Amino acid sequence: MKISKMGLIVASAVLISACSGGSDSGSSASGSKPEKQMSAKKAKPAKAPKTAIKGTIRPGSKFSKISLGMRFSEVTSRIGGPSDMNTHETGKRWIPFYYGSDTKRQKVLYRGEGCLQFTGGNRFGGGAGKLVGITVDPSGACY
Repeated sequence: MKISKMGLIVASAVLISACSGGSDSGSSASGSKPEKQMSAKKAKPAKAPKTAIKGTIRPGSKFSKISLGMRFSEVTSRIGGPSDMNTHETGKRWIPFYYGSDTKRQKVLYRGEGCLQFTGGNRFGGGAGKLVGITVDPSGACY
C-alpha cells in the first residue's frame, strides 16, 4: 500500500489536532478550566540585577571620582595610573561568531583602594578599555 505525501501530511495534521485537545474541551481532567489553574500559580519574584560595584565606595576616595562606562584613559587621567595590571581571556573568546567587546578582560589594582575591571576588546583588538567593574578592597585581595 503506497501513501502519497499529501495523504501523509493530511493524516499528520488530523492526528496533531486530535491530540492537542483544542480549546473547545472547556475543562480538564480534574473538571476545572485551564485558565483557573494557571491563575492559581504564583509568579516568581524578579531577581535583583547584578551590580558591577562590589563594596562601598568611600566619599573622597579615588574610586569616588570615576563611574562605570568610562574609558581607561579617562580613569587614569582622573585618578592616576594603576599599581599593577593583568589581562585574561573570558569564555566568550571561544564562542564562534561572537564579535562583542568582552573576549578579554583587563584587571587593574590600585593599592589601598581596590580593583577595576575593563573590557579587553574583541578578537581583532577593537572595543577595549570600557570600565565594567569596581571592587572596593583596600587590602588588594581582589587582584
